[in-house]
Amino acid sequence: MPWIVISLSAPKPALRGWLKRYLVEMSPMLFVGKLDARTSALVFQRIRVSGEKASLATVRKGGIGFDMELCGSGNAVLTDFDGLFLVSTKRKQSVKAEEKIGDFDNANIPPSKH
Repeated sequence: MPWIVISLSAPKPALRGWLKRYLVEMSPMLFVGKLDARTSALVFQRIRVSGEKASLATVRKGGIGFDMELCGSGNAVLTDFDGLFLVSTKRKQSVKAEEKIGDFDNANIPPSKH
């Protein structure tokens, strides 16, 4: 039975209560436990379907010793880089500096009182 670790961000109370059936809640929204393959697949599927933001980690032989998965995180991407997991975030397209600042007219600035 492999160890699994699940970290949730603002889950619905129903999902949190359901996870407490199978895992120990070490601190708020951090679940740890040992599950057989069938039960862990059921737990992971339930989290994926719920659409909740979650990070899942399971034990794996070799490499760094665990697998990771991110669920429900729109801007985070998990990349396997030669056995090392890297989490990166997608950037929003930046606006040109000229468009941000606009036309700057010194005449509209009130004089300082010093």
